[in-house]
Amino acid sequence: MIRILAAVLIFAASAAFAAEAAKPAPVKSEPVQFDQLKGVKTWRKGGDNIVYVQGSTGDWYKAVMLETCMTLDTKKGISFMTELDPVTNIKQSRVVVDRHICTVDSLSKLDGPPPAAAAGK
Repeated sequence: MIRILAAVLIFAASAAFAAEAAKPAPVKSEPVQFDQLKGVKTWRKGGDNIVYVQGSTGDWYKAVMLETCMTLDTKKGISFMTELDPVTNIKQSRVVVDRHICTVDSLSKLDGPPPAAAAGK
């Protein structure tokens, strides 16, 4: 009786393992970086730590920064760059405002232009 129970448990465990192994692994997408936009046509302030950028193809993106850079003087313009971290070897986008470098936490594509409240630089 114990042998039959053990065989049933082994069969059930192996069936569960096979079902789990058959599932495809989730695809990890790399985050979007400024260098993938092939240049920035224009930008709009979206909040203290948000800037909306329009790439060369006309698509709009929302950049959320770790710092509150958009409270700085943007009258002279801002610049966008992507750097390779020498320690982690991972690309990181940054926004330069009034000689301050701000790290981008996320850069995500929008379905259309940014909200009207973000109009004007």
